[in-house]
Amino acid sequence: MAFETLSLAAPGSPVVQAGLALVIINLAALAGIAPVGDWLRLVWSRTPAAGVAANLLAPAAALGLIVRLVAMAGPDGVAAGVALALGAFSLALGLWRGLAAADIGRLGAAAWSVQAGAILLALGAADAGGIAAALFAICAAALACALLMSCAAGVEGGRYTGLARRHPAAAASLALALLCCLGGPLTIGFLAKWLMATAAIAAGQWAIAAAFVCAAFGSVIFVGRALERMY
Repeated sequence: MAFETLSLAAPGSPVVQAGLALVIINLAALAGIAPVGDWLRLVWSRTPAAGVAANLLAPAAALGLIVRLVAMAGPDGVAAGVALALGAFSLALGLWRGLAAADIGRLGAAAWSVQAGAILLALGAADAGGIAAALFAICAAALACALLMSCAAGVEGGRYTGLARRHPAAAASLALALLCCLGGPLTIGFLAKWLMATAAIAAGQWAIAAAFVCAAFGSVIFVGRALERMY
């Protein structure tokens, strides 16, 4: 029987909520959400850039399914709590790892971790506005990370330290992709984060809105560190 049928038959059932939570954890592993999906950064650092860019569909689809399940379970269930905990951890760990990332693959995985964490945090406002904002953010994150990973084509070993001296065009493209990933002004990433933050405020989730503000400051340091290495 589908989870949706079970939830309609027994709304708020602890068994249904626990089942949804377990499914979300498994989907989080597929979506590359830290810590359960920690394999992603190892794979991306060893996979050709074109392969990563072309295979973002599976993590994005898994993230979309998590959004769907949390929307079905409601913002007050165990499933939403699991999603919020994973989101906070993934966002913080992604920012931390981004500061130490030495190659574009790990940099892209850290950026994806930050975005996936922000999307899961947005599910604290699991109303229509929050769900729509999260789904839009998934599309924006997948496009931005595909652009970022495409920048690694032709870069020796994916190493981006001093990239501006060796490949100025690749460095400029990587800088733009990072800004898109982490919500720089006038980018699709900024629009996605703005929609998620306003949905959280509209739902009265001020703690989540504050987390987005803190994440924005962390993203500035993330991007600044990467630009320092490139230039």
